[in-house]
Amino acid sequence: MRGQGNFEKVCIHHEHEVCAPCKIFYKGTTSLWESIVCPKSEFDECYNKECLYGNFTSCGVEKLSFYSKELDGIDDQLVEWRRYALEETRSKIGKPFKKLTLVYKRTSSDEFIQYLKLKLQHFVRHNFVARWQDKL
Repeated sequence: MRGQGNFEKVCIHHEHEVCAPCKIFYKGTTSLWESIVCPKSEFDECYNKECLYGNFTSCGVEKLSFYSKELDGIDDQLVEWRRYALEETRSKIGKPFKKLTLVYKRTSSDEFIQYLKLKLQHFVRHNFVARWQDKL
């Protein structure tokens, strides 16, 4: 992924041709989220609730396209990414507590993709429900 606000997959699998999953370019996070939900009909203002909850087999994170080597866990290509996580730490007096911390990760592409899929469906639902609530 490159560029601020742009999410682009760069093909590292072929020298001269770009494989289908690598042709994907998202103009921003909204286009990424919208890519995993069923399209709205021309008469609907909102996306289908069942789709946002991941209850259909034809939509959801499974619509995301990945190169097979990204998913097999064998590729030695490491991905650098970061996420927020609750980390246990201690106060000045030694009392343990959890603190939200930005954690840097370096994992296989497969591990990153599994984490992305887990979080993305929940985030899509949260994002669109929040939009519906704003319109009320």
